[in-house]
Amino acid sequence: MENKTTGIDTIRKTIILYISLALFQSVYGEKCFHTVEDHTFTITCEGATMEDYLDDIFEMKIHIRDFKDNKGTFYINIKLHNCNLSHIDEWIYIPWEEYMQQVSELRITNSSINHIQSLNRFNELKILDLSSNDINDYAFLESMKSLTHLYLAHNNFSPDSSLFDYIRGLYRLSVIDLSYSNLKNFTMSLRNNIVNCNLSHSNNLREIFFYGRDYNIYNLDLTDNRNLIACHLNYIYIGHLDLSNSYQDFTDILRDTQICDKITLKDNYLPVLNETTLNLNFFYCGRRSILGLSIDLSNTSLADISEAFFSGRILNELNLSFNNLSKLEYPLFFESKLVNLNLSSSNISSLSPKVFSSLTVKTIDLSNNNLRWLDGTFSRAHTIKKIILSSNPIASITKSAFKKCRDLESLDLTNTYALYSGNVFATLPSLRNFDASFSKSLYTPEILNMNLSSLTIVNSRLDKLNSSSFKGFYRLKRLTFVNSSSSGMSKNVFKGLYSLMYIDISGLSDLNIDPRIFKPLKYLKVLDLSNYNLTDLQNNLNTLQSLEILNLSSNVLQLKKDSFSGLRKLQVLCLTDNKLSSLPVGLFASLKKLTDLYLNKNYLSQLDPGIFSNLNSLEMLDLSHNQLTANSLHNIVPISVSNMKYLYLQNNYIRMQSRSNVDYYFSIIVNHPSLKRIDVNNNEWRCSILFYLLLLLRNNYISYLPDDPSYKETNIDGIRCTS
Repeated sequence: MENKTTGIDTIRKTIILYISLALFQSVYGEKCFHTVEDHTFTITCEGATMEDYLDDIFEMKIHIRDFKDNKGTFYINIKLHNCNLSHIDEWIYIPWEEYMQQVSELRITNSSINHIQSLNRFNELKILDLSSNDINDYAFLESMKSLTHLYLAHNNFSPDSSLFDYIRGLYRLSVIDLSYSNLKNFTMSLRNNIVNCNLSHSNNLREIFFYGRDYNIYNLDLTDNRNLIACHLNYIYIGHLDLSNSYQDFTDILRDTQICDKITLKDNYLPVLNETTLNLNFFYCGRRSILGLSIDLSNTSLADISEAFFSGRILNELNLSFNNLSKLEYPLFFESKLVNLNLSSSNISSLSPKVFSSLTVKTIDLSNNNLRWLDGTFSRAHTIKKIILSSNPIASITKSAFKKCRDLESLDLTNTYALYSGNVFATLPSLRNFDASFSKSLYTPEILNMNLSSLTIVNSRLDKLNSSSFKGFYRLKRLTFVNSSSSGMSKNVFKGLYSLMYIDISGLSDLNIDPRIFKPLKYLKVLDLSNYNLTDLQNNLNTLQSLEILNLSSNVLQLKKDSFSGLRKLQVLCLTDNKLSSLPVGLFASLKKLTDLYLNKNYLSQLDPGIFSNLNSLEMLDLSHNQLTANSLHNIVPISVSNMKYLYLQNNYIRMQSRSNVDYYFSIIVNHPSLKRIDVNNNEWRCSILFYLLLLLRNNYISYLPDDPSYKETNIDGIRCTS
């Protein structure tokens, strides 16, 4: 019985193959293509006519049936863009008679539609996108009770379209987009909570009415509506209200508005902030979180804030960046509670010594201002955990600048190039992350904090780094250089960094790296040596017994059999772009824990037998962009590599002459027990041979959809081929 069933399956697959081959000439070079992800079958048509849509989808139906057989429960998404359709009537249903209930998403955009007869036979449709058309009559919406998402952006609504009457009956609607429209008034009766309502960029919009009681609109986007005069939101709870670039006088429009989480007023004109121009007492919300309201007033030409305006407020985030504040005085924030305070890029040159007095705050961003002195600024900011002062012309920093900030965990002084007077950070027991810029010396005694775990050096031009440069940083775990340079490094430069686990010196330019400098780093886990023109490692990395991630990309390495011996904990090895033409046998023999191996963008034309044999933990192998041929396939995934899940072979020279070649060369790959995905795009495929390979992969539940599909050329499922 089992043999009979197997024989029937073989006959069925052969029939499917030959039918598909007979059709592929018209399927794979046309206006519509399909993609598959999890339980969703998506059809996309670009520039199609009604006839293209019908012809192409009927020819795809064999794939839909096959997908249904494999998945059981599945969904169909239809996307038509830049098509010449003008009207939608019964023809839209013709290919879907047996799949009406599977169609869950329909997008017909920028397709010149002016009339839709009905769409109600798609009775499980959840998402409908008709953006960028010219529809006059919306009666078809009346019977679409299953809709949850409706997108009608870039449409011109006529006064007699009765749009709001039809929307009123969509009880499940949670997302509505009417942006970029000619609406003058918007009216909506709420029957449920709305997740997103987008009415932005509607220059004619003057009044908004929401009717209902105790419903939520989690996001209401009114961006760029400069003629708006009234917003009636009584008894409606708004999560986030966005009025960016919309209005100049918010006094009346925001009165009695219940904003619970965030209000965005950026890109408006609000030079003076007081109770007349913006009364925060209007924003009462009985459902507000304990963190408080977030307010974005960035880029509003703000120059003057009334005394104690934010005093006593409970706010989550307050963004006053990109303004012209010049000077901040006490008691602006007196007894306020803030999580994040953003004062960046606001032309601030002066802060009164008590401006942050009695302010409970976690993060203050003062970057890109004109501050020269800090003495006393943070003396009463006892709760602060993060300070950002980057890109300020700070002349010097004394020991008293942060003395009282005993909870300070992170400090950013990049692009300040300040002089440090005394051991500035020694009294900060909580400091863990320090980012800074230096002109020549690191000023190690002045910046030393033995509790520091992360040091990032940015935009620095340093003298030679030696054994004293990092002396005393016993607990440093992470060292990073960004856009910096050094005149050199001594052999013992990292001696004493006993706790270092991560080092990235790829941001150190014009430096000849001697791999011997890393020998003392016994606990190093991550090492990035990309882009250094390294040629020979000389076994200098073999002492890094804790190393887990090693990036050697974009060098010119000449690898030897023992180049990586000793790296027994290595999990990720990147050898991308090293001009490698061969790999010595035994190169990876000691890498028992390696899970990810990148060999892409090299000149590999063949692989010796056994090259990957000992990689029992390998899950991902990237051999893309090489010169591999079919003869190497047997050596790619040996039987011992039992955990392989992802294999990338795109952009090589693989070609087959017959189905028997596929059976021979791909037998181990196709039947691999754990392989989940393979990419074989941009090889030298004949379409008939490729189709047979993809059928084998599909029958073994191995995904083959490419990362960079070639739908505009002759292809099968985005994989380029020739007839």
